[in-house]
Amino acid sequence: ADTVESPCIDVCELDEQNVCIGCLRHSDEIMAWPSLDNDGKQTVLERIARRRASSPSGTLNPSSEGAEF
Repeated sequence: ADTVESPCIDVCELDEQNVCIGCLRHSDEIMAWPSLDNDGKQTVLERIARRRASSPSGTLNPSSEGAEF
């Protein structure tokens, strides 16, 4: 079986809800990712899709305040 790829995009910064502004995973999901089976990873990806859909700009933190470039 193919391994589900991590949604990490190397923008690793947590917002006030402990959700990564890059991949939209909660910190608990990020820590659990390596030990999840493919079904568990798919579940996390579905949660990410719901978070993205419920956010007007497609990210949880649309402002660039505090962003480092």
